[in-house]
Parts: sequence; C-alpha cells; structure tokens
Amino acid sequence: MSKHQGSILLLLLGLSLAPGVTSRESLKFATGDPVVLDDDEGLMRLLPEAEFRQETRKYAGEADFIPLKALPTGLSPRALFDLATVNSYTVALAVDGLPKEGYRVVADLNADGDLRNDTSWPMERRRVKVWGFTGERTMKDAWVAEVDAAVGGKSGAEGSSGRVQFRVTFTEDTVQLSPDRPRPQALLAPSTLRKGSVRGIGQEVAFAIRGVGGIYDDDFNAVLFDLNGDGKLSSGDLDSRASAEYFWVWERKVKLHGKSYEFIVDHYGGALTLKPLEEKLPERPSLEVGHPAPDFSFLDFEGKKHRLSDYRGKVVLLDFWGTWCAGCVAHTKDLVDGYQRLHNRGFEILGVHCGGKWEDVRKFVTEHGMTWPQTIETGEMPQGRPLQSLYRVFGAPNYFLVNRDGTFITNNDVRKPALLIEEAEKRLRVRE
Repeated sequence: MSKHQGSILLLLLGLSLAPGVTSRESLKFATGDPVVLDDDEGLMRLLPEAEFRQETRKYAGEADFIPLKALPTGLSPRALFDLATVNSYTVALAVDGLPKEGYRVVADLNADGDLRNDTSWPMERRRVKVWGFTGERTMKDAWVAEVDAAVGGKSGAEGSSGRVQFRVTFTEDTVQLSPDRPRPQALLAPSTLRKGSVRGIGQEVAFAIRGVGGIYDDDFNAVLFDLNGDGKLSSGDLDSRASAEYFWVWERKVKLHGKSYEFIVDHYGGALTLKPLEEKLPERPSLEVGHPAPDFSFLDFEGKKHRLSDYRGKVVLLDFWGTWCAGCVAHTKDLVDGYQRLHNRGFEILGVHCGGKWEDVRKFVTEHGMTWPQTIETGEMPQGRPLQSLYRVFGAPNYFLVNRDGTFITNNDVRKPALLIEEAEKRLRVRE
C-alpha cells in the first residue's frame, strides 16, 4: 500500500469513527414479538354494507384510504362493516355470523379493496373485560378474533415484511353511539407493543415500541424507556404519556446514562437504533399531575415578553390550539366567558397557536374577544416549535391547567374547556 493510499484509508477510518456521524457507532437492539394492547381499545361503529359505503365516500381520494371493491364469497346480508388501519392504510373490515353458528372477521389486510383474497378469522367465545362509556371495565361473554398476519414489505426495514395484529371483540349487546338507532357493541384494539433492552452503554435499560397496524415509525407512535430502572414500562395510556419515560417518535432524541442519542425506530418495529450525539440534551421534564410545569417564555402579538413563572400565584390554563381545529373554534366562547368571569379573581390563559399565519390568527383572536396573551409557532417539529416540543404537543386542542404553586392540575387534557374552567374556579375558591 502506498503512503498516499494509507493516508486516504486513515482519513476514511477517522471519518467512520467521528462521534454522532456514522452508522459504525450506531447500536441496534432487537425487539420481541408484538403484544396487542388494551389501553386504547375503542368502540367500533359497525354499519350494514350500504350505510358503510355511503359513510366512507367522504374519504375517497385520500392517499391512504382503500375503498371496498369486492366482498368475500359466502358473506351474508347481515354482515357489518367498519374501518381498520393496516400497514399505514385505512381498509375495510367485516364482522359476520350468528350466535348459534359463530362469527368471523374479514379484513382487507393486503390493502387492495378486495376481501375475496383475504383470510377469514374465526371468533372464539370468551369471558372478557369490556370497556364501558364511563371508563369502567365489566366482565361479559363475547366473541373475540385475534388477527395476526404478515403484510406488505418495505426495503430497509427489519425483516422482509411487517406483521399486523389487532383484536376485535363482539358482544351481541347494543350501545347508543349517536342519536340514531342503537348499534351492536364491538371493540377494536389496534395498538401493539414490542419490548427490548438497551445493553452495552452502561446499566441495561428496558424499552418498548408502540405501533398501530403493524407500523411503528410513524410520528404519532411512541417509544418508552425505563429511565428510572424500576422495571415498569407504561403501555401508553393518557396518564403515562405525561411521564418523562414516554417519547413520541417525532421527538427522536433521548438521554441514557448521561449521554445523548438519536433514536431510530424500524418501520415494522423489529429493532431500535441508537446513534450517539455530540449535543448535551437537557433533563426531560415530567408532565404528570403534581409535577412542576416546565417554565418557558414567549413574545405575544404585541411583542411583549411573557414567562409562565411570572404568573405564579394564579391558576393558569395553557391552551394549545388552532383556527384550523374545529373543536378549538367551537370552544372559543367557553374560554372567553370563563376568562371574563374569573380573570380578576386570579385566572389566566396563555394561548399557543399551532401553525398557521400570524395575521390570520391575530384577526381571529381580535374578532372573538380573546384578550389573553397569545403566541404562534409555525416552524417544523420539533426544533421550530419549542413550546409544543417542551409540552410534547402534536395536535390540538390540548390543555394544561397549572395551579397557583406552578404544578400541574391536569395535563394533555382534551376535555371541553368549560370543565377545566370549573376546576380552575374550585382552586380559586381555596384562597378566597
């Protein structure tokens, strides 16, 4: 080897070992088999075929929606339909059968709109816990299908194909989902969890990747790290999402044993990759009830600087909203009424508009009498939207109610703000 060739080799070797740059320093950790989760099991809206086709016309033209084109042989006129997520597509799902004969589920797992070439999954009779409207779970006899199949295939993903799993529970009871006639009670559990362990960078750290429809790298999926080493990994319910151990995939950075890493989730959840970073990440705050709300500052529409800690002694509602959000617009009057009624008693609202144009938001705020401090974040997530990143908000509406001492009363709340204002008024009465 010539001196010149050796220099090139050393240069390449040096580049390959540069911290935070190369795949050579990246660490990949495999995950186990997926397990279907119960925590986001939701009621299905099963419809007869004609109603289902009519209802789903509104999705025509959307890139990820696959319309129903053909029914499987032998499907009865009693069959009921709803939508499910499979491999990033929204597809048709059918439940058919009778109590004496049993029930079955057919889903468009290959996302071609044709149910004739999809597997029919028999439902088994079981005694199961079923979520009720008030959040409690009761034991019921039900028909249950555990769907588990290989789907798709993406170049570069861990494995040649994905694996989609979900559970359908059908009770034969009826529920009132809307003002029209009662519907059959059925629940869909679409989310799965794959667990693994980070080894070789200090004490072992357990982790889990949460996905939907066999896909795990979507920004709205999550990674959980057992940062405190207590051996517990939350499955991702609303309370746990406020934990410092719960990371949305869009966050992409984590600190483990004092070192900073970029985390990369395999498309099908087969592995988690950690890539060392040069930057020093700050300590990650908890957003759990009773914990201190992370302090921040912003400039309002008039250029005046505000800081959350300046409002210590007041009850503060943090309002992450958007004029593009129908729920936010519908709740504007409740916020205005509550602010006018309670502001002089120590109630404050701080608004953070998510996206949009400054002039349009300012016009809306003025026209609707929203006189509390407002700011807007329009950059790319996460770096361009520091307040949304700090509070791990990706969507609207999201409300955080902060007590007089600066601690959370509620977090990541999506309830109607009228209920939160009632809670704020209770806290204000304590001092009065």
